[in-house]
Amino acid sequence: MANPETFPLPHALAQKLRGVSDTLHNGRGFAVIRGLTVHGRSDEDNVIAHVGIGSYIGRDRATNSNGMAMGTSISPSFY
Repeated sequence: MANPETFPLPHALAQKLRGVSDTLHNGRGFAVIRGLTVHGRSDEDNVIAHVGIGSYIGRDRATNSNGMAMGTSISPSFY
């Protein structure tokens, strides 16, 4: 299971992702993270990166605190 202890990131990036978490949970409720290219890595490595980065933003779950379904998108068309 990925978490900040098993998926270490540089301190500055970890702090930025915690800010994203605050925006998602206490602010406008969405965020766009750009700059992580999916090209040149396997699908498996991209999923690992997605899950690892996500572990800094919130707990692993398929619904929000109101029980509504949530989703994510990994799209190479934006990179």
